[in-house]
Amino acid sequence: MNRTQNLPKLLLTLILIGQVYLAAAQTKYWTGGNGLWDDASKWSAVAGGPGGAGVPRVNENVVIAPQGPVSISFRDPAWCNALRIDGSNGRVRITGSGNAEVNIAGAWQMSGQVEWNASGPVRMVVRREGVEVDTRGSASVEISCSTEVGPGPWSVTLR
Repeated sequence: MNRTQNLPKLLLTLILIGQVYLAAAQTKYWTGGNGLWDDASKWSAVAGGPGGAGVPRVNENVVIAPQGPVSISFRDPAWCNALRIDGSNGRVRITGSGNAEVNIAGAWQMSGQVEWNASGPVRMVVRREGVEVDTRGSASVEISCSTEVGPGPWSVTLR
């Protein structure tokens, strides 16, 4: 068998695997402490890791799960894929002005002690169906839902 005939197939396979890996949603983790959402030094690529991973983008999931109280402020429009805020080990306070909208392209979950005091809108910009929104008691959050695919199934829990 000629190895040169298999080389293009192997290269194509490796390229496709690389594209799938890059297309998969990455996760950014809040490193702790008070700060601005758009401060690249506050984000890590691994849980408990060092900051400096950059500000979350629309294709990146976000996890905020501090070990103590923290305040995070929005001053500009922010984007992420899924947003999970866990205030079980420390209260999370979210603030922001009216023009600082939050755009979420995936699921949104909040649990524990979370205070959502940002006055800007939260926009659910869905690129696929089947998104869950669970704000655990933050009934004062304004939620605007849209989808590129058409009306999707929405599950909104406001307790």
